[in-house]
Amino acid sequence: MGEIPYLTFRETSPIDSHFNLVRHKFKPRTGFYLHGHKDFMDLFWVESGSGWHQVNGQKQRLEAGMLVMVRVRDVHGYTTEAGETLTVVNLSFPRTSVAGWHRRYFSDQPLFFWSREDLPYSQILDSAQMQRLQKWTDHLSTCPNAPLHFDWFLLDLFHSLQPNKIFGKEDAQMPERLTLALRQIREPQHFSGGVHRLAKLAGCSLQHLNRLLKKHRALPAGEIVTEARLRHAARQLRLTDRKIVDIGLEVGYNNLGHFYLLFKKRYGHTPRQFRLQQQLAVGQRT
Repeated sequence: MGEIPYLTFRETSPIDSHFNLVRHKFKPRTGFYLHGHKDFMDLFWVESGSGWHQVNGQKQRLEAGMLVMVRVRDVHGYTTEAGETLTVVNLSFPRTSVAGWHRRYFSDQPLFFWSREDLPYSQILDSAQMQRLQKWTDHLSTCPNAPLHFDWFLLDLFHSLQPNKIFGKEDAQMPERLTLALRQIREPQHFSGGVHRLAKLAGCSLQHLNRLLKKHRALPAGEIVTEARLRHAARQLRLTDRKIVDIGLEVGYNNLGHFYLLFKKRYGHTPRQFRLQQQLAVGQRT
């Protein structure tokens, strides 16, 4: 193996650009050579197919929906095997673009591009997160190549990846499948299954799931599912004119009275009162 090249942002990007967005399509038994970065970071996600990410002397399996944040110190490349194709979207940017972000937004916690692990930060995204990334891909490919649009995108991405108070802070000891299950349970197609669906997504029994949640989240499965359901219902009430009964059914409550009771306990208003309050807040007549 020859000497590994270390590239600069200016060598790989158009003149005067603040970020560089490209889509790579790899055919079977092809790839991108091993290289390092002198002054820039990479963020890529797999749109389709499968392959291998060769990084820091290890092989990381790539599947559709996987997102990886490559640091300046990482040496990496891509390969595909016979019968495999791989499509990735890659966003590169100078390290100076996020100077100070580590302390400003994450209190120096070792997250994302500032991870101290041997392998770069990676995560399997759910369908909603992938759809959001697709919209950002469309936007970044047509918008002015300016810091405003880059900052807007990356902060939105960080926010979507950061667990909210339902799911608690990042826990490095949490099983990866449980982390993914806690994200998937926020998708409407899983609401009707309740806690048993969450256990299935996590690949364990309900009893074992509650033990894991007690250890990592201090919340039982029932409370996590209820909160995910009610947040989705609140979003639908705020942003759509769908019938309240239909929203209640979508989030898994066949008993409308029970839905009203739980919603009022969580938000201090019935679903109808909540919707009226939101409309009044933006000056709409009811």
